[in-house]
Amino acid sequence: MRKLLAIVMMLVSIGVSAQDEQEFVEEMPQTSVWTQNNPRPFVFSVGYVSKQWVTDTKEGTRRENLWGEKGKRLHGMQFGCSFQPNIKPNIGFYTGLYLEIYISMSGAMGYDNFSEASLYLPLHVHYTLPISKHVSLRAHAGLGVNWALHGGFTNDDAWYWEYDEYGCATKEYYELSHIRYGHQGWPRRLNASAEGALSVAIDDVVVTATYSYGLTNHKMYQNLPLSDTRQNKLGLSVGYNF
Repeated sequence: MRKLLAIVMMLVSIGVSAQDEQEFVEEMPQTSVWTQNNPRPFVFSVGYVSKQWVTDTKEGTRRENLWGEKGKRLHGMQFGCSFQPNIKPNIGFYTGLYLEIYISMSGAMGYDNFSEASLYLPLHVHYTLPISKHVSLRAHAGLGVNWALHGGFTNDDAWYWEYDEYGCATKEYYELSHIRYGHQGWPRRLNASAEGALSVAIDDVVVTATYSYGLTNHKMYQNLPLSDTRQNKLGLSVGYNF
């Protein structure tokens, strides 16, 4: 009788455990970008980006920004929307389109200000590791492509008044020098990179850190034999899944 009672109690315990596990699975959030069904795979994000040009020569490695300042980086903002669908429970792909705006001030080249706008397209695969009901980690890696739309230098004293139809005046600056993409001393317009990134999702809020290693040889120092120049980039963004 005692053995029969023990068996009944064990079966009841197993049944309760299975029911609790099923209830936990059903309670898992189904609207997050990190779920298996992934019904809302879009993430709008805003973040910080910085890039640096690294040139390898016989004498060593030179790291600089577009002003030619050694050891410094060009800083900017990035915003856009990504598409991150799952093709399997923990595996999927990551792409999207972002606008990057870089603004810098320095007198290193005889100008005061620099600005540049470029488009960024990531092509990654990702793996998701759930930590809890509300927190997940995602690692993704692949190719990143940047296309510089326009860049140029200005001086603070090179300005004029622009009037609209209502007579309101706006202070506008002349652009004194355009970037001659692809020419001696300047980077190429197109840049391809090998990228790795790590994201943390807390419900629908996503924080992502990205590192890009340049694959394109920009040949900024064509007068130096056997020199290669690549563009490396760092990024940190905050996004919201919708």
